[in-house]
Amino acid sequence: MKPSIAVDKLLKKNNGYGHQSRVDQSTVSEETLKALEPQIKKILEDNQIPLKEENIEAAKSFIRHNMEINKTTMKQYMSLKKYC
Repeated sequence: MKPSIAVDKLLKKNNGYGHQSRVDQSTVSEETLKALEPQIKKILEDNQIPLKEENIEAAKSFIRHNMEINKTTMKQYMSLKKYC
């Protein structure tokens, strides 16, 4: 089974945002997201998700909205994106 990382744990470990009950868009700066890119890429790789810019940006959006990044959520996103 591929790992699934809860965003709050990822942020808490790296930037101290995990202590908040909910992370909103204004909490996570672009600088923080840029610093998290290596971990985001690792999560995508571990879940066999292509390292395309649109997937990396989707994962960043998941972080902004306190959503889990895993194969299921990314597949749902990619599926929805096809129809929008």
